[in-house]
Amino acid sequence: MTSESPAIVRNLVAGSWNEGSTLDRRSPVTGDVVSSAAQASTADAERALDFAAASAADVAALSPAARADI
Repeated sequence: MTSESPAIVRNLVAGSWNEGSTLDRRSPVTGDVVSSAAQASTADAERALDFAAASAADVAALSPAARADI
């Protein structure tokens, strides 16, 4: 058993970190919380898709090295 705080995994949606509700992930062995992950809503997914579609041409114009730096 460790005294470390569990990792918190957030979603980056359209340039903003999702601060909504989270879902605890538990160890199947101990039942301890090992991480908390952001729960994306349908609206979050739609915002992410809209942002990706609007950004596709700009990202496609970047060199592979520049895309790797994102």
